[in-house]
Amino acid sequence: MFSKESEYICDRCRSYETVELRPKYTLAVGVVFLGLGAWTFSIPVIGLILTAFAGICLLISPFLIKLHYCKNCKNIWKVK
Repeated sequence: MFSKESEYICDRCRSYETVELRPKYTLAVGVVFLGLGAWTFSIPVIGLILTAFAGICLLISPFLIKLHYCKNCKNIWKVK
């Protein structure tokens, strides 16, 4: 859901099993969980957990631009 198949080859192990991380989906998930957290804020534990997860998603989404991930060796690199 947060990634799509990539045409790039892994720098470390030369595997074709790589995926491109997608920041738009992470941003959308953060917005949805922020809305759910605000809606369920009357139940403090659930509202705080959902809001914290939304904050994490919203904070990491700008850093996922042009990042690729290898499924075999777990290498993460940025395409220039």
